[in-house]
Amino acid sequence: MTNIKRKEKFSLETGKHLPADRAGTKVASIDKDHALHHYKDDGQDIYVARHKKTGIVHATIAGKRNAKTGTYTVHTADSTGQGPKVHKVYRKIMQSGHSQTLVGKSHSPGGQKIWQSLSKERGVSVHGWHHGKAHNINPRDPEETHVTDKEARSGALKHDPAGKTQYKMKLIASLHKRKTAK
Repeated sequence: MTNIKRKEKFSLETGKHLPADRAGTKVASIDKDHALHHYKDDGQDIYVARHKKTGIVHATIAGKRNAKTGTYTVHTADSTGQGPKVHKVYRKIMQSGHSQTLVGKSHSPGGQKIWQSLSKERGVSVHGWHHGKAHNINPRDPEETHVTDKEARSGALKHDPAGKTQYKMKLIASLHKRKTAK
């Protein structure tokens, strides 16, 4: 878990007007007022939740997208607190088919809450991934998914194999496949 102040912004776009010609490709509608856009900037893939009428960006997610696998590794997420919740934006990224799987590596307390909320969404599965193996975890239980940077730096994990695994574990979110009638 990283130490980040609650009001700290990662993206210059968040809370600002982003003209349509700079917003990139529209990927999907998030709700009646917001659209999901994708563009590349300085080697990163950026998703923004942009208000359809005002052009104000209410959420920005920066990371790296693997076009071959459809996997998107989230580096940072940023929100104004207005507009759609970030976990709803994550879900819409997957539902759009633009990136079918989301990966999270380290999380601030706010990021931890986003993944917990995402795991409660209907049709979304979240599991752990460590050393090439899936781990069945309860994504809503911070004891199973997160270790603080303070614990890691203090050496508290030296004799705690479970803690080491948690610290290095990635969280993976994907949508359930719909069952079809035969």
